[in-house]
Amino acid sequence: MKFRFILSVAVLAVSSVPAFSEPFDMSTITCQQAMTYNSEEATTTLIWLDGWLAGQADNTMLDPDELGKQVEGILTVCQENASMSLINAAKQYLAQ
Repeated sequence: MKFRFILSVAVLAVSSVPAFSEPFDMSTITCQQAMTYNSEEATTTLIWLDGWLAGQADNTMLDPDELGKQVEGILTVCQENASMSLINAAKQYLAQ
């Protein structure tokens, strides 16, 4: 029963995520492009990015406070390097 509830919530969450028009390679998003996203697109992209980076680090924890700090740090790197890919900006921030 609990699993069905969690699955239902997950399906609703995914169905409410704003759809980009076509599938695309996340590694090609530049900081400049990401800075033009509306809040829903930015949220979706940054949540995906956090999950991808956590997967790379084999980290299963989600800390909302830490996520907020990471987003701020990534945005700072992006503001200084508009042509950098968003993924590389995240990697650069996390390496600091």
